[in-house]
Amino acid sequence: MVRLEDSPRAKEVIEVPIDFVDEEVREERPSVTSDLEEERTNEQSTEQESVGAQEQPAEEAAQEPAAEQVAEEEGKEAEEERVKELEERLLRLMAEFDNYRRRTREQQKEVAADAQSELVKKLLPVVDDFGHMMEHADGDASAVAEGAKLIYRKLVDILTGEGLEPIANVGDDFDPEIHEAVAVQPVDDPEKDHKVLAVTKQGYRFKGRVVRHAQVVVGQYQEGN
Repeated sequence: MVRLEDSPRAKEVIEVPIDFVDEEVREERPSVTSDLEEERTNEQSTEQESVGAQEQPAEEAAQEPAAEQVAEEEGKEAEEERVKELEERLLRLMAEFDNYRRRTREQQKEVAADAQSELVKKLLPVVDDFGHMMEHADGDASAVAEGAKLIYRKLVDILTGEGLEPIANVGDDFDPEIHEAVAVQPVDDPEKDHKVLAVTKQGYRFKGRVVRHAQVVVGQYQEGN
């Protein structure tokens, strides 16, 4: 039994059964306990979430270097494959070029041999004519001389047809690119200065290229001669 006074001056004492008070306390106590447990659960959940949030970036940070390393290794492998492919391609190109160069040399030799064979075929009649002339060398000298002239003209015609041409004529300007001065002769005519006065040995071009310089005598003007 609990006594409750309405005020200090109250004379009456209200008596409340203890069982009634205990029941009210018991009714309020579970609610408080439940609230504490819920608060504790919330705090634990918050702490777990915080720890999880802290652990997640750490895991991601640990995974990033591994991913970068994998990507780097894959990049190196791709680059090595590319270099290997380029090296193999270069070797193939070099082999093809060597084969092409060898074929070109062989073709050039064949072309040169064909050209030489054609020239020899054209010269054979001249050789035959010389043989016939030599057979009759003991005969008439004038006939031999006439035969020699005919053979010479035939030979010149053959070589001219192949691209051979003389390059020196009397009266031409002296040109060191095609002439070789074997002598210098004083002249009193200024128009003959540095002119070809005589050709001692003919020079020739073959298909536009100088194959032999002409040996010539060059005039040099000297006033008062």
